Order: sequence, then structure tokens, then C-alpha cells
Amino acid sequence: MVMKGVLQASTQQISNCNLAGVIGIDSVFTSLGMHLRQFICLVTQRYEMSLKDYLRRYKLDMNTCMVVLAQIFEVVAYLEDQSVVHRAISSENFFVESTNNNSYPHLLLGHFDNAHSTGNKNGLLIPFQHETLDPRLSDLACQAPEVSRAKPGKRALIDYRKADAWSAGILAYEVLTGSNQFKEHKIDSRTFMEKEIPSLHLIPMPHVLKMIARLLLSVNPSKRLSANEAADMLHFEIFAESPLVSVTNQIPELCSWLTAHSAEMLARQQQDQVLVDLCRCFFRRIEPTNLFRSYKLWLLIKG
Repeated sequence: MVMKGVLQASTQQISNCNLAGVIGIDSVFTSLGMHLRQFICLVTQRYEMSLKDYLRRYKLDMNTCMVVLAQIFEVVAYLEDQSVVHRAISSENFFVESTNNNSYPHLLLGHFDNAHSTGNKNGLLIPFQHETLDPRLSDLACQAPEVSRAKPGKRALIDYRKADAWSAGILAYEVLTGSNQFKEHKIDSRTFMEKEIPSLHLIPMPHVLKMIARLLLSVNPSKRLSANEAADMLHFEIFAESPLVSVTNQIPELCSWLTAHSAEMLARQQQDQVLVDLCRCFFRRIEPTNLFRSYKLWLLIKG
């Protein structure tokens, strides 16, 4: 499969993390298109099944659903940490690798044609000075509210810092329900209100998982979960069978659990490769202060 486009995201950043669930790049070359416009062409392995196809073909049980979403959140968290915004997070752009030797499907994110990065977090605040210089994609209805509702102005900025987290929330609803609820209900992010979020009350999934999906769709990005927080909380939900720490001795006991968890991961290396990769991504990514905040939020939601 050859993906063509003016790729603003760094190909080095994208190709350097096989564990993060990003499609590996076999080779890169440039080509001249119409009007002598230069294109960056990426050659990758061809995958036959998208996540959308997979969801149509299979009914996911609770554990598979959580592992699928954990992989999605880890990918978006990785891009978030690299100050890259994909801008097209969807079930069509995640691919399912062969699962012959795995108990869970292995997901990989592709199609970085519309990705953007300048290498730092502030680079995801894009100037929007005039409507003729609109950097947004054409389908505004499906983009994060802070993107779709942005108005041009002398000092106006389009905030993409949590735009992929919003898209991950929409995708979480699709994984949980088996269909894109936002397209089915014709929800437009330009006028969207949180009371319009489809109910997950009848979906037989853990309360924490449903709340993560819900919090990723906060209209106000300052109140929205980051992809890192979503990934942390779901990791606790999958791998921590019960609350880990006491009220009075939280940090030391959390550190003890992390040590035991890493040892368990090493013992699992010959089995459940998808779970092992999830753990590796988790340990590469975590930062103590942020992890502790995610843990407290997880405890709060669990009640």
C-alpha cells in the first residue's frame, strides 16, 4: 500500500515506534505531481482488514473490547506525546493484523495523509487568520468542537491538542456498540451538546470503560480526558483486579504494584503478545505525576 500526500508529521517520529501500534514504514521516496508539487510517498505493508471490517464481522466480548480500545488509546497517546495530530482517527484507518497466534486482534494505525506536527505541543495551535487560509479538513461535522467551531481572526488559533482524543471517543462508542453512533444520529460537532451523547446504559461493559468514552467527548477540551489519561485508566481496569493502594500510603503501594506488574509482563513474554505490547507501551510512556492523577480518577469513577 502506498500512501501519498504532503505529510506534515515527521516520518521519523511515526516510523520509530513499532510497539505503539503505528504502521511501519518500509521505505520513503518523493515524487512530483501536478503543478510540480512535491509529494512524500510512504511504502508500507498491505493489510486486508480494517477495524471497521472487523467490527462488522465479529461481535466483541468484554475483554476483547477493552484490549481493542486500550490499543487505540495507546496509539493516540503516543502521537499526543510526540506532538502529532493524526486528524483522521477512525475505524477505517486502523488495520487489524493477522491474529493467528494471538488471542486478541492486533491494531495498527495508518493513513497519515492529513497528519500535522511541528515537533512541539504549541505547534498544534494553528493560526487561523482568514477563512481563505482555513487549515481544517473538509468534513467539519466530525471534527472536535474546538476545531469545527473555530472562527478566523487576527490572533485566532485552532487548537488540535486534544482533537485526536475526541476522535478516539467517537471510535470508542463505535467499538462498544458495533456502529458509528454519531453518523447514525447525524450528530454535528459544530452544534453538538453533551446531552446528545448516545446512551451506553444498555451496553454490557464495565462502567469505567463507558465513562472513559463519555469523558473523551467533553465539548470543553480542558475538561476532556487526554489520550494518556484514557490509556492509563483503561490499563488499570484491565490489569489491576482491584484498587491498588490504601488511602494513607498511595504512592509507595502504587510503585509496588508497578514493580509486580512489570515482572508479570516479563513472565508473559511467550504468550499473549498483544497484552505484552500494551504493557511495554504503558511502561515506556508513563510519567509518575500524570499516572497518579489518572489512578485517582480511575478510583473515583470506580466508586
